[in-house]
Amino acid sequence: MDNYSIQLWDVATCNHLKTLNGHSDVQSVAFSPDGKTLASGSSDNSIKLWDVATGKQLKTLNGHSSYVQSVALSPDGKTLASGSRDKSIKLWDVATGEQLETLVLLSSSVNSVALSPDGKTLASGSSDNSIKLWDVATGEQLKTLDGNSSSVLSVAFSPDGKTIASSSTDNTIKLWDVATEKELKTLNGHSSSVSSVAFSPDGKTLASGSKDKTVILWNLDLNQLVSDGCHLLNNYLVAHPETLTELEACQTPSLLVQAASVLVMQGEKLAINDNVEDAVAKFRKAQEWDSRLNFDAQAKAQELANKGQAER
Repeated sequence: MDNYSIQLWDVATCNHLKTLNGHSDVQSVAFSPDGKTLASGSSDNSIKLWDVATGKQLKTLNGHSSYVQSVALSPDGKTLASGSRDKSIKLWDVATGEQLETLVLLSSSVNSVALSPDGKTLASGSSDNSIKLWDVATGEQLKTLDGNSSSVLSVAFSPDGKTIASSSTDNTIKLWDVATEKELKTLNGHSSSVSSVAFSPDGKTLASGSKDKTVILWNLDLNQLVSDGCHLLNNYLVAHPETLTELEACQTPSLLVQAASVLVMQGEKLAINDNVEDAVAKFRKAQEWDSRLNFDAQAKAQELANKGQAER
Protein backbone atom coordinates (compact mmCIF):
# COMPACT_ATOMS: atom_id res chain seq x y z
CA MET A 1 0.00 0.00 0.00
CA ASP A 2 1.21 3.54 -0.77
CA ASN A 3 0.21 7.22 -0.74
CA TYR A 4 -1.09 6.93 -4.31
CA SER A 5 -4.15 4.85 -3.39
CA ILE A 6 -7.11 5.05 -1.01
CA GLN A 7 -7.76 2.09 1.26
CA LEU A 8 -11.21 1.24 2.63
CA TRP A 9 -11.41 -0.80 5.84
CA ASP A 10 -14.17 -2.45 7.88
CA VAL A 11 -14.01 -0.70 11.24
CA ALA A 12 -15.61 -3.57 13.17
CA THR A 13 -13.39 -6.34 11.82
CA CYS A 14 -10.34 -4.32 10.69
CA ASN A 15 -10.55 -6.18 7.37
CA HIS A 16 -9.35 -4.49 4.21
CA LEU A 17 -12.28 -3.93 1.84
CA LYS A 18 -11.11 -2.05 -1.25
CA THR A 19 -8.28 -0.12 -2.85
CA LEU A 20 -9.21 2.93 -4.92
CA ASN A 21 -6.67 3.96 -7.54
CA GLY A 22 -6.71 7.08 -9.67
CA HIS A 23 -4.68 9.83 -7.98
CA SER A 24 -0.96 10.46 -8.15
CA ASP A 25 -0.88 11.22 -4.40
CA VAL A 26 -3.71 11.41 -1.84
CA GLN A 27 -3.80 14.33 0.60
CA SER A 28 -7.32 14.15 2.09
CA VAL A 29 -10.51 12.05 2.09
CA ALA A 30 -14.05 12.65 3.36
CA PHE A 31 -17.25 10.57 3.38
CA SER A 32 -20.68 11.91 2.49
CA PRO A 33 -23.15 11.87 5.42
CA ASP A 34 -24.91 8.78 4.05
CA GLY A 35 -21.58 6.95 3.63
CA LYS A 36 -22.26 6.18 -0.03
CA THR A 37 -19.79 8.62 -1.58
CA LEU A 38 -16.14 9.32 -0.82
CA ALA A 39 -14.33 12.53 -1.86
CA SER A 40 -10.56 12.67 -2.19
CA GLY A 41 -8.09 15.50 -2.76
CA SER A 42 -4.66 15.00 -4.30
CA SER A 43 -1.29 16.56 -5.12
CA ASP A 44 -2.32 16.11 -8.77
CA ASN A 45 -4.52 19.22 -8.09
CA SER A 46 -7.76 17.27 -8.56
CA ILE A 47 -10.69 16.06 -6.48
CA LYS A 48 -12.33 12.73 -7.17
CA LEU A 49 -15.70 11.38 -6.09
CA TRP A 50 -16.04 7.61 -5.57
CA ASP A 51 -18.89 5.14 -5.12
CA VAL A 52 -18.06 3.44 -1.81
CA ALA A 53 -20.04 0.27 -2.54
CA THR A 54 -18.46 -0.44 -5.91
CA GLY A 55 -15.17 1.47 -5.68
CA LYS A 56 -16.03 3.10 -9.00
CA GLN A 57 -14.78 6.61 -9.75
CA LEU A 58 -17.81 8.87 -10.30
CA LYS A 59 -16.36 12.28 -11.12
CA THR A 60 -13.11 14.24 -11.29
CA LEU A 61 -13.29 17.91 -10.29
CA ASN A 62 -10.58 20.14 -11.75
CA GLY A 63 -10.02 23.80 -10.92
CA HIS A 64 -7.21 24.10 -8.39
CA SER A 65 -3.73 25.01 -9.62
CA SER A 66 -1.86 23.25 -6.79
CA TYR A 67 -2.22 20.43 -4.25
CA VAL A 68 -5.74 19.87 -2.88
CA GLN A 69 -4.90 19.45 0.79
CA SER A 70 -8.38 19.13 2.29
CA VAL A 71 -11.92 18.16 1.27
CA ALA A 72 -15.17 18.29 3.26
CA LEU A 73 -18.79 17.50 2.42
CA SER A 74 -21.82 19.42 3.66
CA PRO A 75 -24.31 17.73 6.03
CA ASP A 76 -26.80 17.25 3.19
CA GLY A 77 -24.07 15.83 0.93
CA LYS A 78 -24.86 18.33 -1.83
CA THR A 79 -21.86 20.65 -1.51
CA LEU A 80 -18.16 19.87 -1.37
CA ALA A 81 -15.50 22.26 -0.07
CA SER A 82 -11.84 22.00 -1.01
CA GLY A 83 -8.75 23.80 0.25
CA SER A 84 -5.52 24.05 -1.69
CA ARG A 85 -1.91 25.20 -1.70
CA ASP A 86 -3.01 27.63 -4.42
CA LYS A 87 -4.32 29.78 -1.51
CA SER A 88 -7.98 29.25 -2.37
CA ILE A 89 -11.08 27.44 -1.16
CA LYS A 90 -13.55 26.18 -3.72
CA LEU A 91 -17.17 25.10 -3.30
CA TRP A 92 -18.56 22.46 -5.67
CA ASP A 93 -21.96 21.00 -6.56
CA VAL A 94 -21.59 17.27 -5.87
CA ALA A 95 -24.37 16.21 -8.24
CA THR A 96 -23.10 18.10 -11.28
CA GLY A 97 -19.42 18.61 -10.45
CA GLU A 98 -19.91 22.32 -11.15
CA GLN A 99 -17.72 24.85 -9.33
CA LEU A 100 -19.99 27.14 -7.32
CA GLU A 101 -17.67 29.60 -5.59
CA THR A 102 -13.99 30.42 -5.10
CA LEU A 103 -12.81 32.00 -1.84
CA VAL A 104 -9.32 33.43 -2.39
CA LEU A 105 -6.80 33.72 0.43
CA LEU A 106 -4.06 36.04 -0.71
CA SER A 107 -1.53 35.26 1.98
CA SER A 108 -1.04 31.52 2.37
CA SER A 109 -1.82 27.89 1.63
CA VAL A 110 -5.14 26.42 2.82
CA ASN A 111 -4.34 23.30 4.84
CA SER A 112 -7.79 22.33 6.10
CA VAL A 113 -11.49 23.03 5.54
CA ALA A 114 -14.53 22.01 7.60
CA LEU A 115 -18.25 22.69 7.25
CA SER A 116 -20.47 23.45 10.23
CA PRO A 117 -23.23 20.96 11.15
CA ASP A 118 -25.88 23.25 9.63
CA GLY A 119 -23.81 23.68 6.46
CA LYS A 120 -23.94 27.48 6.66
CA THR A 121 -20.39 28.19 7.81
CA LEU A 122 -17.03 27.02 6.54
CA ALA A 123 -13.86 27.04 8.64
CA SER A 124 -10.41 27.08 7.07
CA GLY A 125 -6.99 26.58 8.62
CA SER A 126 -3.99 28.14 6.91
CA SER A 127 -0.22 28.47 6.92
CA ASP A 128 -0.59 32.10 8.05
CA ASN A 129 -1.40 30.66 11.53
CA SER A 130 -5.06 31.70 11.34
CA ILE A 131 -8.51 30.13 11.21
CA LYS A 132 -11.06 31.91 9.06
CA LEU A 133 -14.84 31.50 9.11
CA TRP A 134 -16.82 32.00 5.89
CA ASP A 135 -20.49 32.35 4.96
CA VAL A 136 -21.13 29.47 2.56
CA ALA A 137 -24.09 31.16 0.87
CA THR A 138 -22.35 34.46 0.09
CA GLY A 139 -18.64 33.55 0.20
CA GLU A 140 -18.10 36.41 2.66
CA GLN A 141 -15.36 36.11 5.29
CA LEU A 142 -17.06 36.40 8.68
CA LYS A 143 -14.35 36.07 11.32
CA THR A 144 -10.67 35.37 11.88
CA LEU A 145 -9.51 33.36 14.90
CA ASP A 146 -5.94 34.27 15.85
CA GLY A 147 -3.83 32.66 18.54
CA ASN A 148 -1.81 29.90 16.94
CA SER A 149 1.96 30.43 16.88
CA SER A 150 2.45 28.50 13.63
CA SER A 151 0.61 26.90 10.70
CA VAL A 152 -2.89 25.50 11.32
CA LEU A 153 -3.00 21.99 9.86
CA SER A 154 -6.53 20.84 10.73
CA VAL A 155 -9.88 22.30 11.80
CA ALA A 156 -13.10 20.57 12.91
CA PHE A 157 -16.52 21.69 14.16
CA SER A 158 -18.07 20.09 17.23
CA PRO A 159 -21.41 18.33 16.52
CA ASP A 160 -23.38 21.27 17.94
CA GLY A 161 -21.38 23.77 15.86
CA LYS A 162 -20.46 25.89 18.87
CA THR A 163 -16.82 24.86 19.16
CA ILE A 164 -13.95 24.54 16.69
CA ALA A 165 -10.91 22.38 17.30
CA SER A 166 -7.70 23.26 15.51
CA SER A 167 -4.29 21.63 15.37
CA SER A 168 -0.96 23.12 14.48
CA THR A 169 2.71 22.62 13.71
CA ASP A 170 3.36 24.04 17.21
CA ASN A 171 2.35 20.58 18.55
CA THR A 172 -0.85 21.87 20.17
CA ILE A 173 -4.61 21.59 19.78
CA LYS A 174 -6.82 24.59 20.52
CA LEU A 175 -10.55 24.77 21.21
CA TRP A 176 -12.40 27.92 20.17
CA ASP A 177 -15.81 29.40 20.94
CA VAL A 178 -17.40 30.16 17.56
CA ALA A 179 -19.76 32.88 18.85
CA THR A 180 -17.16 34.97 20.72
CA GLU A 181 -14.10 34.03 18.59
CA LYS A 182 -12.23 33.38 21.85
CA GLU A 183 -9.86 30.53 22.63
CA LEU A 184 -11.33 28.20 25.26
CA LYS A 185 -8.45 25.83 25.90
CA THR A 186 -5.07 24.60 24.63
CA LEU A 187 -4.42 20.85 24.74
CA ASN A 188 -0.79 19.78 25.09
CA GLY A 189 0.38 16.19 24.75
CA HIS A 190 1.96 15.66 21.35
CA SER A 191 5.69 16.02 20.74
CA SER A 192 5.42 16.94 17.05
CA SER A 193 3.07 18.62 14.59
CA VAL A 194 -0.59 17.65 15.03
CA SER A 195 -1.82 16.74 11.56
CA SER A 196 -5.50 16.05 12.16
CA VAL A 197 -8.35 16.47 14.67
CA ALA A 198 -11.89 15.02 14.74
CA PHE A 199 -14.81 15.09 17.20
CA SER A 200 -16.81 12.01 18.14
CA PRO A 201 -20.52 12.13 17.16
CA ASP A 202 -21.54 13.05 20.72
CA GLY A 203 -18.87 15.76 20.95
CA LYS A 204 -17.44 14.39 24.19
CA THR A 205 -14.23 12.99 22.72
CA LEU A 206 -11.66 14.57 20.43
CA ALA A 207 -9.13 12.50 18.50
CA SER A 208 -5.82 13.96 17.37
CA GLY A 209 -3.19 12.44 15.10
CA SER A 210 0.39 13.63 15.07
CA LYS A 211 3.71 13.27 13.28
CA ASP A 212 4.99 11.88 16.60
CA LYS A 213 3.25 8.67 15.41
CA THR A 214 0.57 8.74 18.11
CA VAL A 215 -3.18 9.24 18.24
CA ILE A 216 -4.54 10.81 21.44
CA LEU A 217 -8.17 10.65 22.57
CA TRP A 218 -9.15 13.66 24.68
CA ASN A 219 -12.06 13.57 27.11
CA LEU A 220 -13.85 16.87 26.59
CA ASP A 221 -16.17 18.16 29.26
CA LEU A 222 -17.55 20.92 27.05
CA ASN A 223 -19.83 22.15 29.82
CA GLN A 224 -16.78 22.79 31.96
CA LEU A 225 -14.99 24.34 28.99
CA VAL A 226 -17.89 26.71 28.47
CA SER A 227 -17.89 27.55 32.17
CA ASP A 228 -14.16 28.25 32.06
CA GLY A 229 -14.63 30.27 28.90
CA CYS A 230 -17.40 32.34 30.49
CA HIS A 231 -15.11 33.11 33.41
CA LEU A 232 -12.29 34.18 31.10
CA LEU A 233 -14.71 36.31 29.08
CA ASN A 234 -16.38 37.92 32.09
CA ASN A 235 -15.28 41.50 31.35
CA TYR A 236 -15.91 41.11 27.63
CA LEU A 237 -19.45 39.80 28.17
CA VAL A 238 -20.32 42.60 30.58
CA ALA A 239 -19.17 45.16 28.00
CA HIS A 240 -20.95 43.33 25.15
CA PRO A 241 -24.40 42.32 26.44
CA GLU A 242 -25.50 41.47 22.88
CA THR A 243 -23.00 38.58 22.97
CA LEU A 244 -24.11 37.55 26.45
CA THR A 245 -27.67 37.35 25.10
CA GLU A 246 -26.54 34.57 22.73
CA LEU A 247 -24.61 32.61 25.38
CA GLU A 248 -27.21 31.26 27.79
CA ALA A 249 -24.60 29.10 29.53
CA CYS A 250 -22.78 32.25 30.65
CA GLN A 251 -25.86 34.03 32.00
CA THR A 252 -25.22 33.86 35.73
CA PRO A 253 -27.27 36.24 37.92
CA SER A 254 -24.25 38.36 38.86
CA LEU A 255 -23.08 38.69 35.24
CA LEU A 256 -26.58 39.63 34.06
CA VAL A 257 -26.82 42.37 36.69
CA GLN A 258 -23.46 43.81 35.64
CA ALA A 259 -24.38 43.69 31.97
CA ALA A 260 -27.78 45.29 32.68
CA SER A 261 -26.07 48.55 33.63
CA VAL A 262 -24.27 48.54 30.28
CA LEU A 263 -27.59 47.98 28.51
CA VAL A 264 -29.01 50.99 30.29
CA MET A 265 -26.08 53.15 29.17
CA GLN A 266 -26.47 51.88 25.61
CA GLY A 267 -30.18 52.65 25.75
CA GLU A 268 -29.58 56.15 27.05
CA LYS A 269 -27.16 56.88 24.20
CA LEU A 270 -29.65 55.57 21.64
CA ALA A 271 -32.48 57.65 23.11
CA ILE A 272 -30.44 60.86 23.14
CA ASN A 273 -29.75 60.23 19.44
CA ASP A 274 -33.53 59.92 18.88
CA ASN A 275 -33.58 56.11 18.44
CA VAL A 276 -36.41 55.60 20.90
CA GLU A 277 -37.49 52.15 19.72
CA ASP A 278 -34.07 50.53 20.15
CA ALA A 279 -33.54 52.39 23.42
CA VAL A 280 -36.76 50.95 24.84
CA ALA A 281 -35.64 47.45 23.82
CA LYS A 282 -32.33 47.95 25.65
CA PHE A 283 -34.06 49.25 28.77
CA ARG A 284 -36.52 46.36 28.88
CA LYS A 285 -33.78 43.77 28.43
CA ALA A 286 -31.86 45.45 31.28
CA GLN A 287 -34.96 45.21 33.48
CA GLU A 288 -35.25 41.49 32.66
CA TRP A 289 -31.68 41.00 33.86
CA ASP A 290 -31.89 43.26 36.91
CA SER A 291 -35.28 43.44 38.63
CA ARG A 292 -34.10 46.41 40.70
CA LEU A 293 -34.31 48.66 37.64
CA ASN A 294 -37.76 50.08 38.30
CA PHE A 295 -38.59 52.72 35.69
CA ASP A 296 -40.91 53.18 32.72
CA ALA A 297 -38.76 52.24 29.73
CA GLN A 298 -40.90 54.10 27.19
CA ALA A 299 -41.09 57.26 29.28
CA LYS A 300 -37.36 57.25 30.03
CA ALA A 301 -36.47 56.85 26.37
CA GLN A 302 -38.84 59.61 25.27
CA GLU A 303 -37.56 61.98 27.97
CA LEU A 304 -33.95 61.45 26.85
CA ALA A 305 -34.95 61.85 23.19
CA ASN A 306 -36.61 65.18 23.97
CA LYS A 307 -33.51 66.28 25.86
CA GLY A 308 -31.29 65.31 22.94
CA GLN A 309 -33.49 67.23 20.49
CA ALA A 310 -33.40 70.33 22.70
CA GLU A 311 -29.61 70.23 22.97
CA ARG A 312 -29.26 69.91 19.22
